[in-house]
Amino acid sequence: MNNLLEVRNLSKSFGGLQVTRNVDLTIAPGDRVALIGPNGAGKTTLVNLISGVLDPTGGEVMLDGSKVTALSQRQRAHRGLIRTFQITRLFHSMTVADTLRVAAIQKNGMTYRFGWGGRSADLIEKSVERVLTDLRLQDRRDNDVSLLAYGEQRLVELGVALIMEPRVLMLDEPAAGVPQSESHIIMDAIENLPAELGVLFIEHDMDLVFRFARRIIVLVSGGVFCTGTPDEIAANEDVRAMYLGEAS
Repeated sequence: MNNLLEVRNLSKSFGGLQVTRNVDLTIAPGDRVALIGPNGAGKTTLVNLISGVLDPTGGEVMLDGSKVTALSQRQRAHRGLIRTFQITRLFHSMTVADTLRVAAIQKNGMTYRFGWGGRSADLIEKSVERVLTDLRLQDRRDNDVSLLAYGEQRLVELGVALIMEPRVLMLDEPAAGVPQSESHIIMDAIENLPAELGVLFIEHDMDLVFRFARRIIVLVSGGVFCTGTPDEIAANEDVRAMYLGEAS
């Protein structure tokens, strides 16, 4: 199976401080890969490098076998490399449906104008309805985002990512800030992501990691410490001592 995403020897330095150290990783269709590690391990920096927010000092990023290292974040997103953030970045005065509609318009390179219609508008509305249905947000479609519970706002952010039709989706702490009473909203959504989608997610919630990850990458001091299945990582004494807080 061909990899959707391949990171080769990726590095990043800020002055004399090296924060990402020769990282290699791959994401194939259907992968569910968790990126974990102690605070300051460089997880978000790595995702920023992969998504194009930061330029690497060395190494390369490949998407569908083509180098995208020199492409902007927008150009990578257009090719199907999409990421979400730890903190919601939504227009709270807009309704859920309008938020998704604006994302769909942007994805298709259109502009919203009075009286628009025809086939283009139909495609936009079908995209919006598909995501509303997939994320079970139909009954929130006309609600302002500001009126939603925080877990539902994170769901709308995920909807914006999905409407961009990603091939690789990077989730930066999808459950961050979500009260425990609402965490099932995020878990259900992640569980029901399209089967062919490659997913890389940063997460501190080990229940979520071990529920959804099929492979776990442990990052320490900007480099890959180890990689394995959830069972292999759970049995790794060094990981337990360093990250899960258990004595070796």
